[in-house]
Amino acid sequence: MAENITILHLSDMQFGINHRFFGKEDTEFDSLLERLHIDLSGLKKDHNLKPDLVILSGDLTEWASLQEFDDLFSFVEGLSQKLNISRKQIIMIPGNHDINRKKCEIYFTNCGLEREEPKEPFFEKWTFYKRFFDKFYNGIFEFTEERPYSLFEIPELKVVVAGLNSTIKESHLDDDHYGWVTEKQLKWFKDELEKYKGLGWFRIAAVHHNIQRGVTNDDENLHDADKLKTYLKDSVNLVLHGHTHQADLERLPNAVPILATGSAALKKAIRPDDTPNQYQIIQIFPNRFKRYCRAFLGNEWVRDGYVHKDSPNLFEETKYEFENVNAAFPIAEKTVISSQSNFPQTVTTPHSNHQINHEQFVDNTTDDETFAKAIFGAFSYEKRYRDSNSKNCYFPRPIDSILDERLRRSDWVLVEGHPLAGKTRAVFEAIKRLMATGKSVTLWTFKAPEQTGQPLVLPNFPEADCRIVWMDDIDTRFRDLINRGYSVNAINQFLGQIADVGFILVATTRTGPLYYEFRYRFGLDVHLWDKLEAFHIPRLAGEEEKKFTHWYVEQFGENLPGKFDHHPGSLFIDLKEMERRWYTIDKTISEYNLNLNVENAKDIMLALYVFYVMGAYRAGGLFQEEHIRFYLRRKSETRQSRSAFAAALSHYRHSIDADWQTLVELLSQDKFHLGFLRQEGAFLLTETAYLDYIVAPNGEKNIVDNVPNLFSEEERGQLGLTVTRYDFNDVFRNNPLKSEKDLDKLLRKLKQLGIEREITIWHQLIQLCPNFLLAKQALVAQVKEGVPPDVVSYSILIAKAKDYETAYALLAEMKAEKIEPNIFTYNSLFAKDISRVNANELLNWYLQQPFHPELPIKSAIASYKRVGLIDQALVLVLNYPHLDIAHKFMRENEYATLSYFQSIIDNDPFHGNGNYAMGLALVDIGRGSEASPFLEKALIRAKEYGLTHPRVKNIQQLLKLISDNKGDDKASA
Repeated sequence: MAENITILHLSDMQFGINHRFFGKEDTEFDSLLERLHIDLSGLKKDHNLKPDLVILSGDLTEWASLQEFDDLFSFVEGLSQKLNISRKQIIMIPGNHDINRKKCEIYFTNCGLEREEPKEPFFEKWTFYKRFFDKFYNGIFEFTEERPYSLFEIPELKVVVAGLNSTIKESHLDDDHYGWVTEKQLKWFKDELEKYKGLGWFRIAAVHHNIQRGVTNDDENLHDADKLKTYLKDSVNLVLHGHTHQADLERLPNAVPILATGSAALKKAIRPDDTPNQYQIIQIFPNRFKRYCRAFLGNEWVRDGYVHKDSPNLFEETKYEFENVNAAFPIAEKTVISSQSNFPQTVTTPHSNHQINHEQFVDNTTDDETFAKAIFGAFSYEKRYRDSNSKNCYFPRPIDSILDERLRRSDWVLVEGHPLAGKTRAVFEAIKRLMATGKSVTLWTFKAPEQTGQPLVLPNFPEADCRIVWMDDIDTRFRDLINRGYSVNAINQFLGQIADVGFILVATTRTGPLYYEFRYRFGLDVHLWDKLEAFHIPRLAGEEEKKFTHWYVEQFGENLPGKFDHHPGSLFIDLKEMERRWYTIDKTISEYNLNLNVENAKDIMLALYVFYVMGAYRAGGLFQEEHIRFYLRRKSETRQSRSAFAAALSHYRHSIDADWQTLVELLSQDKFHLGFLRQEGAFLLTETAYLDYIVAPNGEKNIVDNVPNLFSEEERGQLGLTVTRYDFNDVFRNNPLKSEKDLDKLLRKLKQLGIEREITIWHQLIQLCPNFLLAKQALVAQVKEGVPPDVVSYSILIAKAKDYETAYALLAEMKAEKIEPNIFTYNSLFAKDISRVNANELLNWYLQQPFHPELPIKSAIASYKRVGLIDQALVLVLNYPHLDIAHKFMRENEYATLSYFQSIIDNDPFHGNGNYAMGLALVDIGRGSEASPFLEKALIRAKEYGLTHPRVKNIQQLLKLISDNKGDDKASA
């Protein structure tokens, strides 16, 4: 099968009196067919776009007359010839304009004469449509009185299209002018589509009428759309429609995309204001789709700036995993490994992409971060490592025999170790050895759903002896899922699904408290953890280190560096190659015509560079001052740089004889990094090891280390910074907290060390308690030791509380103790299930607090949205319409948003927030020309707070943008 499926989607051509290309002087050249042919030829030449399939989603004619259908026949026959595709690759369905009202009226009249009731669906109205259908398809597909809808099967593409007929109730009567498909039709299609779902075909539903009701009066939409969603949401991969004369992207309840296109040839007077003629090309990949939206401006088809208003690109790309399409896309993004011979070309190194063909990889990448990590980081291994086909670059470890035995028994595997210990490489070498036994293997790299709220599900695995789910850094992946709102129960169910179907879960995790937080805090099912037994890869030492030294000399003809950090992976990083790629990134982006921000990509690359410098070249003999200087000369102060710098410091703490002195001297000269270290939070310092799990004052978890002499004693006191000779990391490793008994034992250890009164120690203890009850007991123990809890203590406890009521009671308790909440406190509170809390009451209470930052409001909006309380979320969106999450919410809930804001304005025409929010919403959804009256009223209210108020400036800028664009809706909120 092809790498993608390319669909040409046309709608509402309406051949007849309102067809824009009729009545032209040059009818042969200035026709819809010729103008399309010119545009499609150019797209094929310049961008290799060639439709495999054409879908015409209704309103093919104006009045469904014989002449109009003859004109339509000439068009589709010509399209088939010019695109060099067969007639069965052109899919057509009827729209409301494709019923002949006169034929329908005659049928009603005859029924009256016969004293009979007309019977739906009044098949006579499709007389000329059926005649055209039968003539074009000549028996390939059917449209009959018994089943006036069609299933279009295209075996060559492994694609099937459900051609729904939404004109069942349409007649010559105005009251019948709306969309309706019937439950009978939906059930028939569901049953048919399920068969193709089992075969792994790509499944499309084409319907004329819009499924989502418009904001304005929209009585002609699909009235039984809810039934369509219920019946077909799990059976189709994509829905296409027309009717609204405007391009759009919506979603079914389970996130299946709904794509609309405007009219391809309707006259301007009949189209919505400011909307050109449109069509779209859709490229389907197994895990994403691209939309090339086109508009007819002047006398040619061009990129549709109305649809692509947020980007200058020719297309708009959306990531989405299409389910059960393995026949249409038998090898999806190199996740399936079919033979031992091609296995080394995909996953033989710790960075699985580093041997993938450059062109192939770039074609599958659109975002700056993925590109940077693969092209920069993954190619950073020394040439001798990249040319590993000629040498054995894997040093056998004792864990190999354990992995072999567990995979042979289809047992789950969790490999734990320090960065660059060789965890990932050990796993993939084990899979190679498994395949060498003759077993077939399919491998799926876990990917979280693109859209939050989508269920965690397995893909459709091809049959094999061993089917493996691969999760590198499983702790990070699950923590990200929790932060995105997925419940522990949802993660448990996903792991249970892997277990139930007999798949093998293979994962890695980094040594340290983060793993123990993951292991004991999340509350994952104990039976699942029994399956996921952890095996540690230690540093090289003793006899094994001697063997490694001998192996290294034998393989590469050179001795180990004078100082070696005892992790094999650190010997193969090529920093010079990374620097070269950093300098040439803009050339690479230009060469492959990538839609990437050069500066952003370079910043991400630089972040990876410093990560490698201190993560791999951290031993004294390998670390070189020039590497840090290269980074410092080019670093930026973006979040990406900060994050990478913190992670790099975490890696650096694992050094043996680390060159701290050089690092401190360099960083102390740089205000950005010195300030970064001083502001990020409280650190637990030891002389030989540095705890990498930190709770900072702003509540974010950081991986930050420092050296003992960087802070003065006064600064240590201000930051709550503790220095001890004891490697506290070993306490957590050897004594993970499970019960109150463990807590008592750990407390005795703290007293022996003389650090039981250090507040930062207690922060760590409370954080690492696996549940709220034990964390509460730790707080009680803290108080007993004479260490008063602070805002961090309570904030951690509130984050662990199971429900809003418990968290709110804790917040009241801390306020009674004269401890003021911080941003993390409120954020943790509002991230709970607040469905039982009225949004107006919540907002009034919050605004009465002395400190009420905006970040927790984002969590509250997300919480209401998560449980489907759109009306409650809108209360907060009304008051904070400028937040990113509010903009997204307004775009996703267009109808509800505009209705709610209008109701506010109806009650108070000069409502400041109402008019401002309405203006922003209209701009957000691409109707900027309608926003000005609301923004002008909002400006009057905003000026009451002073001419320098930020809202005044923002509204003035928006009004200017709208004016400059003359209402073409290109303004952006």
